[in-house]
Formats: sequence, C-alpha cells, structure tokens
Amino acid sequence: MKLLQNQGGGLNVLLIPLILTGLLLVGSLGFGVWAYASMQDYKNNSDQKVAAAVKVAEDKKSSEKDNEFQEKEKEPYRDYKSAAVFGDIGFQYPKTWSGYAKENNDQLDLIMNAGILSGDTKATYAVNLKVENKSYDQVLKSNDSAVKSGKLKASAYRLAKVPSVLGMRFDGEIRPDVKGSMIVLPLRDKSIVIASESEQSVPDLDKVVLPTFTFNP
Repeated sequence: MKLLQNQGGGLNVLLIPLILTGLLLVGSLGFGVWAYASMQDYKNNSDQKVAAAVKVAEDKKSSEKDNEFQEKEKEPYRDYKSAAVFGDIGFQYPKTWSGYAKENNDQLDLIMNAGILSGDTKATYAVNLKVENKSYDQVLKSNDSAVKSGKLKASAYRLAKVPSVLGMRFDGEIRPDVKGSMIVLPLRDKSIVIASESEQSVPDLDKVVLPTFTFNP
C-alpha cells in the first residue's frame, strides 16, 4: 500500500485512523460470521439432543406402562397345593403362569412359567420346585464347589410363614449356564428345592411365591 505524504514529507495523520477502522471492520465481520456459524451449529445439535431426549423419555414411559400392564395381568394370584405326603406345600403364583406337576411316592417335580410350557429338557422356568429324596445336608454339599468357586452366593434363609425352619438360599449360577436363585429347605428326611431359573423371574419368586410359601416340616 502506498502511503500519502504531505508536502513536508510526513505521513498524512488522517490515514492512520482510516486504516485502523478498516482493520476493525474486517475483524468484526469475521467474528460475526464465526459467531453466526457457531450459533447455527449449536442450534442444530441442540435440536438433535432435545429430540433424542424426548424419544428416550417417551420410550421409558411406554416401557413403564407395558410393565405396569403386565404386572396387573398377573393378578389375582392363584393357589398351588401339594399332596400331604410332600408336606402340604402351598404358595401363590401369577395367573399368567402355566404349571405341570409330576408326583410319585417319594418325589415331587413341579414346573411353572408364563405362557405355554416347553418340553425342552434345556428350558428354564420361573419356578422349578422339587421334593427330593435326599437329606438337606446332601443337597447343600452338592453345591459346595459352586460356592467355593464364587459361582454361587450362599446365605441363610427363613420363610416368612415358616420361620421355625432354617434353610439356605443360593444366588448366581444355580446350574451350568443358568443364573437365578434357589432355596433349599429341610423336609424331614427329604429336601425342598425351589428355584427361579432366570434373573428376570427372580422378582416374582421374591414378591409372590416365597412370601406365601408354606409347608408342614
């Protein structure tokens, strides 16, 4: 740029403010463009975040309504009662469950699950109850290795309606590749074993079945 000089050879004093004003104008325009672009980017991202948050909230609300409906569908609960030879075992269970019981002279096998029961030997059930012709100590001993390895967590357990009987509760891998909860109770020279064979069905075991579970020791 060619600077103008006055007749005495000095720099025109009016030129300096003009140059500074031009530089400030260019800087202001650049800042304005950057600020506008940033604002638009934030607005677009903000809209996406708000939309995503709204969808999450709607999905959660829908899921809560579905869960509430499913819980209400389980009521009124039904009653199960075994033969006297098996200790008159009794408890309540959701009406949406199906059940199948097999009894012989010294053993009871009962399975329960929502919907139609599968005949698959690998199937898991919300309730798998057995009265086994084994002593309480024998059943506990059969789970020792799983407890020592950390696959099972063992804790003392008493039923709310039969507090005089001390049993044991196991939580974790109750059998190979099956996680859930299992309660073992002494029944004279036999044992009662009641298990929920999936972590999803354990809440029903704890909320419905076990609080109403009774038997004659």
